[in-house]
Amino acid sequence: MSEYDLIPEETYEALPQEANDKFAVLVRVAQTNLGRLLDQSSSGDFSTEIRAQFISIVTGIADALGVEGLPDLGHDVTNYDKYQMFQVHLAGVVARVRLQGQLVAKPHSVELGRVTKARIQQEIDQLRLSIRQSDIEEKKKAALFDKLDDLEDELSKKRLSFARTMAIAASIMTIAGAGTTALANGPEAKDTITRIIGYIGADKAAEEAERLRLQPPPKVLPDYTTPQVKPQPHGFFSDDLDDDVPF
Repeated sequence: MSEYDLIPEETYEALPQEANDKFAVLVRVAQTNLGRLLDQSSSGDFSTEIRAQFISIVTGIADALGVEGLPDLGHDVTNYDKYQMFQVHLAGVVARVRLQGQLVAKPHSVELGRVTKARIQQEIDQLRLSIRQSDIEEKKKAALFDKLDDLEDELSKKRLSFARTMAIAASIMTIAGAGTTALANGPEAKDTITRIIGYIGADKAAEEAERLRLQPPPKVLPDYTTPQVKPQPHGFFSDDLDDDVPF
């Protein structure tokens, strides 16, 4: 990392998947390094240059990730008043994308609640014990433990991936179901996986319900099927009153 890098190269290599999350992380890193460099600077020209660099970098990131809401400052990015205005708008944009990241449910993942995670962990621990006490061959035991490690790793993430979790569950069922051991013939592995999937599904349903609740109501479009009454010009009688005029 260069002394004057606002965003070091390694930051780009460890970004989250979602565009809004990427934007929030990159802006936070850039803001932190900008503050550090401004505190260390005793040159007005350098401070102006580094602020202009910050505006240019953040604007480029927003364009690349499709994040809207930042003002277009044109080519004059050295003006301090414009820099302050940019920071004010940026604070609002960052707040918006962070909120969207928390409230907008990703279609193929779910953020599990604390109680749900504890229940799933308990199921994993119980299944580990059953595997350890079973007469399944050691090679298969090791494979099952590896898959349970993968499941625990997925459980530790902020949002659990459906695709990865279903793949892990299928592998566990395949390995456990092969052969004639008590583990294969008994309901433990199947019932455990079924319960885990049920816990995940319940949290996803609750998350989706919350997302729908927070959506703004749909706009009401005008009803064009009803004939519209044409307004009469002011100062003139309607045609219906012609017969009542006494001349």
